[in-house]
Amino acid sequence: MRSLGMEGISKSEVSRICQGLDEEVDRWRHLPLLNRYPYLWLDATYVKVRQAGRVSSQAVIVAYAVKDSGSGR
Repeated sequence: MRSLGMEGISKSEVSRICQGLDEEVDRWRHLPLLNRYPYLWLDATYVKVRQAGRVSSQAVIVAYAVKDSGSGR
C-alpha cells in the first residue's frame, strides 16, 4: 500500500481491501461463458502473491475472447 501512496494504513485495513479484491476476482473467475467465442487470446504474467502466510510467484492468466459478432469479453 505504501508504494500506492497510502502510508499509515493499518494492517487490518489492508486485509479488508484485499478481501474485497479477492471476492471480485472470484466473481469474475466463475462467470459463465454463454456464447460461442471463435477467437481466444491467452497470455500470462507472474506476480508475487500472499498465500498461507508466505509470498510466492504465481502466474496470472489473461484471456480475451471475441464472439462471432465481433464484440469482446
